[in-house]
Amino acid sequence: MNVRRLATGAVLFFGALATWAVEPSASFAAPNLSPEGVRALAATCAPCHGPSGRGTGVAEVPPLAGRRDLGVQLRALRERPPATLMAQLSRGLTDSEIEALSRHFASQPAGAR
Repeated sequence: MNVRRLATGAVLFFGALATWAVEPSASFAAPNLSPEGVRALAATCAPCHGPSGRGTGVAEVPPLAGRRDLGVQLRALRERPPATLMAQLSRGLTDSEIEALSRHFASQPAGAR
């Protein structure tokens, strides 16, 4: 009888200890879609696409300013194998971030850098 109580107590104690010791699952903050947050997100595009999205003169890297199809393009990139940097980067964007970036760059005047 004492062994059974001891075993039951041990199971309850270590079971509670195990659930207490488990770290909570990761939770991510919602994307910052304020005007400042979208500008900061767009700034991550600047090294390749230029600070205002008008391009850097590298033929393989298209300008983003004035484009209306950026959301479609980013979603299509997410579905491709991660062979390119853009395919990898697009996987890190939420749908709401893609829409915000698309609106941001569509509102930028196209033209000279």
